[in-house]
Amino acid sequence: MMSKQYIQNKVSEAIWPWQRPASEQGKAQPTWLFSLVTLSIAWAIGCFLFFYGHLTIALLAFCISTFVFIASRFFPKIYAAIELIFQKFSAFVGKILTWILLVPFFYICFSIGKIAQILKRKDPMHRTIEPDTVSYWQSCDKRSSVEDYKRQF
Repeated sequence: MMSKQYIQNKVSEAIWPWQRPASEQGKAQPTWLFSLVTLSIAWAIGCFLFFYGHLTIALLAFCISTFVFIASRFFPKIYAAIELIFQKFSAFVGKILTWILLVPFFYICFSIGKIAQILKRKDPMHRTIEPDTVSYWQSCDKRSSVEDYKRQF
């Protein structure tokens, strides 16, 4: 048991403020710099869309980003609700993309790799069953000098 209470430093608090009560977390208003940067990025995307002829989507990007900026500066409760909606939506998109993209990618890549190893008759783990063998232990050469320990691979 520790004799004194742990005080979280500023670096770890910026990443994960676990010592703050749950009632304080998530209520911080974003800084002006953060609000302006996100507004600028959204407006740059809107300008890009406008330049390539997607007028409706560009107008939607301008309106939504301006509304979120105004809410972040002057209406913190509305901004907190918007932020919560974005968090829920991004968690949903993350789960969907995990199952739609990563699972098939995993099975396709590893299946192709295993089929290639079977066709080449390669087994890097040497998983052959030899019923007459007493032990599957593989002996290795003993290392003789300190330099061998410095170059382990």
